[in-house]
Amino acid sequence: MKLLLKVLELKNFKGIKERRIFFDTTETRIYGANGTGKTTIADAFSWLLYDKDSQERKDFEIKPLTEHNEPIHFLNTEVTADFVLNGKTFTLGKLFREKWVKKRGQAEQEFSGHETIYYIDGVPCKKSEYQEYVNEIINEKTFKLLTNPLAFEAMKWQDKRKFLFEVCGNIADNQIEGYEKLQETLAGKSADEYKKSLAATKKKLKSDIENIPPRIDEQTRSLEEGLEPLEVLQAKIDEKEAYKAELEKQLEATDAQFNEIRTKQHQILSLERTKEEIIRAHNKSTYAEYNQNKDRLETLKRELSNHTYEQDSIVKKIEALKQDEVILTSKVADRRNEWMKIEEETFDEHKAICPTCGQDLPSEEVEKLKSKYIEEKAIRQERLLNEANIIKADLLNTQQNMQNLTTRFEEIACQLVSIQSNINEVEKILEKPIDTTPCDTSEIDNQIDVLKKEVQAFESVDNEAIKQAIKMEEINIQNIKLRVSKHDSNAKALARIKELQEQLKDLQCKLADVEQVEIMIEDFTKAKVEMLEANINSKFKNVSFKLFDQQINGGLAECCESLINGVPFSNANNAAQVQAGIEIINVLSEHYGMNAPIFIDNRESVTDIPATQSQVIDLIVSAVDKELRIE
Repeated sequence: MKLLLKVLELKNFKGIKERRIFFDTTETRIYGANGTGKTTIADAFSWLLYDKDSQERKDFEIKPLTEHNEPIHFLNTEVTADFVLNGKTFTLGKLFREKWVKKRGQAEQEFSGHETIYYIDGVPCKKSEYQEYVNEIINEKTFKLLTNPLAFEAMKWQDKRKFLFEVCGNIADNQIEGYEKLQETLAGKSADEYKKSLAATKKKLKSDIENIPPRIDEQTRSLEEGLEPLEVLQAKIDEKEAYKAELEKQLEATDAQFNEIRTKQHQILSLERTKEEIIRAHNKSTYAEYNQNKDRLETLKRELSNHTYEQDSIVKKIEALKQDEVILTSKVADRRNEWMKIEEETFDEHKAICPTCGQDLPSEEVEKLKSKYIEEKAIRQERLLNEANIIKADLLNTQQNMQNLTTRFEEIACQLVSIQSNINEVEKILEKPIDTTPCDTSEIDNQIDVLKKEVQAFESVDNEAIKQAIKMEEINIQNIKLRVSKHDSNAKALARIKELQEQLKDLQCKLADVEQVEIMIEDFTKAKVEMLEANINSKFKNVSFKLFDQQINGGLAECCESLINGVPFSNANNAAQVQAGIEIINVLSEHYGMNAPIFIDNRESVTDIPATQSQVIDLIVSAVDKELRIE
């Protein structure tokens, strides 16, 4: 399939107010100075198809701007293009316009956003229908690769590598001749998969190998040097054991004597406790009656003090009640006098005269006033009488309390006389002398003296020196046995060293086997790389691709570096990059079966371009062309 751009029409798109451009089927050249709109044409073409500019930016300003870089309102931005696909013509169009809304009650319209209208062959359609129509012709990713000479090189190297294998084909491991034995080793796995497995095994083997020498060194350092022969050490142990046995016999003989001494010491302690109990019982009997009377005297004195304190308290209470009696008696007399004063009162005859006119009130009114006066007088007297009765009750209660307290005072006075009499009696008893004759403990004292003399006779016997000698011999024997155990430790360490050395040798052999397989895989990989690069590079004339990078350790690392006649793509000049890009587009177009218009920016720097089946649109900087010129 071949996609041709016949006509591109722009209205109010970026800096172009209105322009209709006709394109040649093979090559069209667009001349213009900087800022005249060459790139705008490429942007309009890209926006028409995929809503992006030629730099893959989705958010870019497509509306015309004022000199202050502000959008010009009330203008519709429109791009329309006529295409030919395999001889069939179709038209695509997009209209981008502002939305203005006039709210109720407002005189002016308000800007509320934008809307885009899509057209296929002049018929409006939905965005989804439009995108589906475009993608059926050519998807965005393929379009980018087939229309921009620098698009392929701008990809990540991993994506470039994937594309090359997709376009030029990969090579299976079993297609490499001379490596049948390796294929048996791989057992159906790919070389890369098996190499990863080998790397993990190799890493584990190296780690195990690195761990063994420190362990051998640790065992070597644990070996004890300068040890005496086992026969000599055993002879020393036997000699020390014999001397220890002799000392234990001596200690056994002295232990019997010490046991006898301890028995007598226990007897002495028992007799001294018996003596203390006898003396304690005698003293208790002698002072029992005295202590009893002394305790009774203390009790009587406390009772005397308590009764005296109670008497003083009663006196204070009686004095307070007497004062209350005087006050209450006075209150009763006051109520009585006030009652008598009310009793002597009479009706005021002046109240029988009208205060307004001065005439005598009717007899009925006068009788009412007198009745009311008598009633109020009776109420006042009744109130005084009630108050007097309450006060009399309080007075009677106060007098009764005074009588009770007086009775209690007289009772306490009688008790104090009795208590004081008892105190005098007990004090006379305590003044009598006490019989302090000590008890007789001479028999026990004699027994204690005899036992103490017998104990003192044994004090010259001392077995501490023997015990210390036995302890020293036990320490010496343990030290010799420790040296004997070091012989066993040395034997175990030597056996472990031999075992580790054998493990090290086995691991080193296994590592060598793994490395041999790695070398075989690397040779195989190099052969495969050469075939891959030769296969891919055969598709191109001046462009080649480096798919693997030789590392310092001799291994190969995947990469994808584009070369132009052996020069890295990034180091080549613009012309060489464009020429290489068109060569890549030719191969991709053949693979996808699709040719699309190629936009070449800065075409003035490229003298010649490779032959191509695709339509070419050159954007050429020309200082003399202040407006776009199409050829």
